[in-house]
Amino acid sequence: YSMKRRRSGSSSVGKGRISTIAYLGQADMKISCSGKRKRHTSLVTVTNCSVPSSGLGQQLFRARRSKASAATLITALLVAALLSPNVLYPPGHLLVAASNDEDYVAAGTCDGKVEEASGSTPNEDDDIDASDDEDDDDDDSSDGDDSSGGDEEGEDYDEEYEHYKYDGDGNEYDADADEASSWSGARATDPDDLLSAPGDNYKPPPYSDVWEMSDFVAPSLRPGELKMLRWNDDWFEDKRLVQNYAARIGLPKHALAVLRKYASDLGMLEEMHKSHYEYPLEPESGRFHVTPAVHSGGHPLKWYIQRPGTHFDSDMHWFGCAEERTHESFIRVLADAGIDLVLDAIAEEYELDTLSIQGVGFLSTSHADVDSIIHADWRETGGKAFNILLPLEQVPGSGPEMYVADDDNNRGEIKLHPNFGLIQGDDSMHGTHECNHRPTGKIRASVYIYIADLTRRNLDIVAADPTAIFPLPDSVQWLWTQRGRHWSPDGASLVNDVGRRSFSPVDKWSTEVCEEKKQRGLCELDYPLETLLEIRTNCALTCKVFLTDEEYQLGVSRSEVFY
Repeated sequence: YSMKRRRSGSSSVGKGRISTIAYLGQADMKISCSGKRKRHTSLVTVTNCSVPSSGLGQQLFRARRSKASAATLITALLVAALLSPNVLYPPGHLLVAASNDEDYVAAGTCDGKVEEASGSTPNEDDDIDASDDEDDDDDDSSDGDDSSGGDEEGEDYDEEYEHYKYDGDGNEYDADADEASSWSGARATDPDDLLSAPGDNYKPPPYSDVWEMSDFVAPSLRPGELKMLRWNDDWFEDKRLVQNYAARIGLPKHALAVLRKYASDLGMLEEMHKSHYEYPLEPESGRFHVTPAVHSGGHPLKWYIQRPGTHFDSDMHWFGCAEERTHESFIRVLADAGIDLVLDAIAEEYELDTLSIQGVGFLSTSHADVDSIIHADWRETGGKAFNILLPLEQVPGSGPEMYVADDDNNRGEIKLHPNFGLIQGDDSMHGTHECNHRPTGKIRASVYIYIADLTRRNLDIVAADPTAIFPLPDSVQWLWTQRGRHWSPDGASLVNDVGRRSFSPVDKWSTEVCEEKKQRGLCELDYPLETLLEIRTNCALTCKVFLTDEEYQLGVSRSEVFY
């Protein structure tokens, strides 16, 4: 592909190769490209999809702003026609591509026939250079709707073709007035216009609640748009930064649907409710929990449910991965949810070299006191480690959900929304807002993602987390095999993830001792946590905390292993 962008009166050109064409969600596709200097992600909007639940059937796509050859387009559709249906929502696999000089609408059928119809030609000056920095966003916004060329041609293209979407049964219906969200970040859409999975009647709070209940500037964000957290006028007229590593990141409109479907398929949403209202854990305790096989190659998944100590002043429960297979399963779902877009934005904003995910899970709360602890998840990592919080379930009519504080201990309130994720890095102080959802029998739930640009200077700090049982605290060697796995300038991403490097788990205690511990069930001792961690750290191989390279299928695409 070849990309060009007008910048301050001059132009710059980047060239590269197509590295990935992948399905991400109901109405959004993504093509990842690697350029000479930086990895660029060309993002497309697909507003015409029709895939009957009974089979792959005919597929209608409209690709916008993607960079690939016409041959790639036809090849992608032929491959799509051969893939089995009924995988992730919506049924079937969808692949799309378009040329660098023309938009395409293409149709593919079950027997592999492909028809091609040319659309309008985008304005060449609006193409995006892979090597350009994100700080040009302000200039770009003045050019109009970049996702459709920023001119009348794009508008004509919108009117030329009908728009289709799915209802809950996979049937096509007219949604002409409901334009899908542009992944290019050029068009702001209704933040309440979120996709939902079939059969899920959950409705998140309206975005107006965010405006009314936040002490921070909180405009709606386009997918992949990162904005540093700033105080609103009620606090400081200059809207100063809250903290150097506190930010909000716009999410794909299908992210909530994908994450909720995963939690639902696991039975985790139900387990969260039961953990608060039927058999809550005591503070500083935990228990193992097994869920069905989801994105795990047919293997059941193991989780560890924890409740932190009383110093948290809440009934918060953590639902973390208990072993490497569960960790890998969750990462596959993050790829489907479009989290590559989040990693791209963070890497660009903070000028990172690589990114990898070292921890992921769920957390839930039904009650928290006003004195909930204010804390930072990261310190002294060189601004290279972050926690991303994504709301999974919120309580209708409830108030602010978190506190965020600055270096002067000014504490502001914020209401979350599936339109954005909250990013917290070094010294970013935050805590749970007081709440009491028990009279309604409801909970508030989130997804947490821990990421880092691993270096030899911060490796020990990132690996030192003593709260989770996976990865085990101080698993420096395993963590180092993850470096650069999920984002790099060379094109590493969630959607084309080939996994970690080679790692050989070992038992530090003798085989006989570890086997005796396993036979007594101590590899899955519920608590105390210190004893559990001691056993699993010293018997990591016998307790199957990590997968062997053979079990992991080293070097094989994760989408093939963790399907």
